[in-house]
Order: sequence, then structure tokens, then C-alpha cells
Amino acid sequence: EESIGVEVVKRAAKDNTYLTDEHTTARYLTESWFPPMFERSDAIMWADDGAVTMQDKIKTRLHEILG
Repeated sequence: EESIGVEVVKRAAKDNTYLTDEHTTARYLTESWFPPMFERSDAIMWADDGAVTMQDKIKTRLHEILG
């Protein structure tokens, strides 16, 4: 319940300060979830790693699941 930060959401809704709230900044590195298909690197790193598109990642994953 503490990590949900309901009070933070209520507070931040008034002045749009959720990202700068102390509760958020204390937890964002450990509580964040990033979809595995999402590319987080910059364009140069992405290109150096083969420029695999999201569509290609999904196709690969589907083949892994379906065989």
C-alpha cells in the first residue's frame, strides 16, 4: 500500500507535481516497470545493436512462445 502513494496522487492532482514529489523521487528507481519490448536506449545505441524494431521483437517473442 505504501508504494502505491495514494496520498501523493491526491496531492499531485492539484498542481501536477507527481514526478517531483518526495515519495516519487525516493522510489522511482526501484518501483518502475518498463515493458520488455520497449526500447530505452538512444538512436545510436539502438542502431549499433542492430536497429531491431518493436514489430521484429514481437515477432521473435511470438515465435518463442508458439514454437
